[in-house]
Amino acid sequence: MYYIKVLLIIFTFAIVITIIGTAVDWFLALFDIPIVAMDVLSTSFFLFVIYVLPKLKLEKYIDNHVMYFSPFRFIGFIMFTVFFCVIGGVCAFLGLIDPLHLTQGRGGSGLHGYSMAILGIAIFLLSAKLLYFAIIKRWKLKHNKID
Repeated sequence: MYYIKVLLIIFTFAIVITIIGTAVDWFLALFDIPIVAMDVLSTSFFLFVIYVLPKLKLEKYIDNHVMYFSPFRFIGFIMFTVFFCVIGGVCAFLGLIDPLHLTQGRGGSGLHGYSMAILGIAIFLLSAKLLYFAIIKRWKLKHNKID
């Protein structure tokens, strides 16, 4: 019964967000303002992530089990994190070369380039910080400098 309630809440929330997004898009298009509801939501969220990121203590979130990975598994972890750094860099680059270009999604709504640039910067910063702390913590473990 609990899962049905949760699914019903998620479904209701998705419908409400869609209705609000459509209304905001219609209102902003009425005045020819180059912004869509996804820009408002995503830009504010990712700016918040970029603002909070320096205050996060990511080294506490990297569990010790990551430090005891086998060499192949740790290399895979590093490759996966570097992949997200590259994805973030590509999103930032594509957003910065044409900031007012509207990228359309399958459902019709999309993001402008400036929102995609902020998304890419947030992904890049988070992945780079995670990668840095994972490598530093592993290095300290291997050199017996970890508490």
